Amino acid sequence: MSHYLNLLNPSHAYFIGFFLADGSLCFSGRKPEHNRGKAVIELQRKDKDILIAFKNIFPEITKIKDRCRDTNFKENYETTSLSIYSMDFRNELISFGLTYGKKSNLIKIPNCEFSTRDFYRGLIDGDGSLGFTKENFPYISLVISSEDMKNSYIDLIIEITGVCPKQNRNARDDVYNIMITRDNAKKIVSFLYQEGDL
Repeated sequence: MSHYLNLLNPSHAYFIGFFLADGSLCFSGRKPEHNRGKAVIELQRKDKDILIAFKNIFPEITKIKDRCRDTNFKENYETTSLSIYSMDFRNELISFGLTYGKKSNLIKIPNCEFSTRDFYRGLIDGDGSLGFTKENFPYISLVISSEDMKNSYIDLIIEITGVCPKQNRNARDDVYNIMITRDNAKKIVSFLYQEGDL
């Protein structure tokens, strides 16, 4: 039985969706079973409030740290990271289907019951975007490379809107950019985002 995570809990399901998009499981110098690793999410400093919300969900095992560094794209790039070193927590993430290392092609929906709305909202907040087109039509989009996750998201779109969007891989990046506009975008956003949500 899960000690930290219950994916029927909306906040936990949101965390898993967000972690699949923006988090990583890593270990240093040894194999994962040697208990030298962490689960980490690193975001731009302006999005620190998301990490603070996660820390409030798991206060006893999370640490938040700010840092500033030069990157290939920007000098003095400010980020905030949330780290979880607990091996029990990492093992729970693995039990839900997460993996160590590069995961973008491998991610899939959790292999247990979960709060669908909150899970996909977390995924969208991590790897998607909402806004308006140049023509001022609302849109919601998700960039994803995993075939399994793409298929599950398409199923959700069809369930909510009755429409199957285009799903060809981008020739340049070999990823799917699944974009929904107009009334169908409103339907999906209304389903995913409700008052009081994380």
